[in-house]
Formats: sequence, C-alpha cells, structure tokens
Amino acid sequence: MSNLVEVYLDRNYFEGPIPDSFGNISSLKVLSIQGNEIRGRIPESIGQLKSLNILNVADNSLSVNQLEGSLPWDIGLTLPNIQVFRISANHLSGVIPVSLSNASNLEFLELSKNKFSGGVPAVLGNLKKLSWLGVIGNNLGKGQANELSFITSLVNCTQLIELNLDGNNFGGQIPRTIPEGIGKLYKLQEMRFGKNKLSGEIPSSIGNLTLLNQLWLEQNNLQGSIPLSLGNCKNLFLLHLYSHELNGAIPPELVSLPSLSKSLDLDQNCLTGHLPMEVGKLKTLVKLNVSHNELSGEIPSSLGGCTSLQYLYMDHNCWFTGTPTAQRKNLINQRP
Repeated sequence: MSNLVEVYLDRNYFEGPIPDSFGNISSLKVLSIQGNEIRGRIPESIGQLKSLNILNVADNSLSVNQLEGSLPWDIGLTLPNIQVFRISANHLSGVIPVSLSNASNLEFLELSKNKFSGGVPAVLGNLKKLSWLGVIGNNLGKGQANELSFITSLVNCTQLIELNLDGNNFGGQIPRTIPEGIGKLYKLQEMRFGKNKLSGEIPSSIGNLTLLNQLWLEQNNLQGSIPLSLGNCKNLFLLHLYSHELNGAIPPELVSLPSLSKSLDLDQNCLTGHLPMEVGKLKTLVKLNVSHNELSGEIPSSLGGCTSLQYLYMDHNCWFTGTPTAQRKNLINQRP
C-alpha cells in the first residue's frame, strides 16, 4: 500500500494502539481514526509522514478514544504540511508544543477535552491560516494574571472563525491589549471564554466583530456594564453572560438585535433598571433569562410579541409589576 493517500477508519470498534506501521506510508495525506477505542500514545512514527495534511483521532458520540501521554515536542516540525490536527476527547496531557507554530499550513487545531496544562503558546499567532482554535475543557492556566495575553498574538490570525477557551483555569483581568487586538479578528463567528477565572470588564471592541454569532463569557468574575457596542453584532444568535458581577442597565441596543434567536442569558448578575421595551423585537428568541438580578419596574407589554419564546426566567429580582399582554399564551415553560 505504498501509494495509499487517505485512510478513514472512523466510527468502528477498533481497539489498541495506533500501529507504528502507519509511519511507513510516506504518501499518506489523511489519517482519520475518530470515534474508536484507540489507546496508548501517538506513535513517533507518525512524524515520518511529511505529506500528512489531516490527522483526526478525536472522539465522537459513539465511543471514546483513550490516547494518553503527551504530544511530541517536535510535532510541528515533523508534520510540516498538517492542515487539520484534531485530537479532542482523549486523555492527553503535558503542555501544548511550541513547535506547532512551525506548521504554517495549519487551519484547524482542536485540542479540547484533554488534560493539557500550562498555557497556550503565544507563537501560535504565527499560524496565518488558522481558522479554528479549540482548547475547551483542559487544565490550562493557574488562575493568575495575564494568562490570556497570548490572545494579542492571535491578531495575526486574520482567518480565525472560532476561538474556544471554555472550561479551563485562565485567570487575571482581561488584558487591556485585547480590546485593540480581538476587535481586528473580523471573521470571528464564535468566541467561548466561559467557565474560567477571568475578571475585568467586557471589551467594547467586541462590537467590531460584526460576524460574531455566538459569545460565551459565562461563569467568570467580570465586572462593569454590558457594552453598548454589542448591539453592533448583527449576526449574534446566542449570548451568555450569566454568573458575573455585571451592573447597570440592560442596553436597549442589545435587546434590539433581531438575530438573537437561541438564547440570551444574563442570569446571576447585579443588573438594575427595567427590562427595555425593545425586548419585543426578539421575535425569534427561544430562551430569555434575566433571573437573579436587581431589575424592577413593569414587565413591558412588548414581551408578548416574542412569539417564539419557550423559556422565560425572571425570578429573584427586586420587583416586577404588571403582566405581559394577552399574547403571553405564547410563552411556555415559564419558571415562577
């Protein structure tokens, strides 16, 4: 099989380690073993595949790969033509190799749901073609200052579409450099910083990300007000800002976004004032959660116009008065 170019073995019941013999197929460009019961380490012989473009040993919903150990320190040197590197949902540990920055053709880097520690190498900003960076659910960061400073280097990754950092230990204040940098990632569509240990204010420059459709910042320690500039994100269909110490009023600009269709979750903050009348513009919104804040005033009659709403949570506020209009029959699964 010396001329073999692509190998797809996904979603079977293969067990045991990845065979060393794969490293002898010098013509191989695609090796995909997703969703099996693979165990052991990634063999060093894989580094002999200089033509390899796609390496996929990730998990899926059918089964779980159980690769362990650390990534070879020189993996970005031995796989110089790699474009897709997907190893999520395994048991890999150690640090993210700095050498990945040498894989200049890398477009898709998915390391989520492993046990990686340390930080994200700033030199990943050298990957000009990178469109996806996922490190969700690892042990990255120590809850200390400036652990997001690597993001400033990502301004060079102008093709970036998804930046997913959920469920780690990144800490410190959101760096002042992020407002200048992250707003330049004009192609960014999904950004997940939730469930970390971040503090500081939400950068107003996020409003420059006009293609952004999902923003996950939940369960950190963010303060300050919700930026009015989020109203510029005309493609936003999900916004999660729950479990912070955000204060001030809910911006009318935010609840005027007709694109918000999946979820607007502002639960467990310190938001004050009333629910803006503009909320009635969210005609396709399925879930609205403003519970556990300090909101007051009359429930706007326009809320009855949210005809797609299935989940409405307004409990544990200061004082709401009135009721929605007769259209409230469209609001189901309300929590008292």
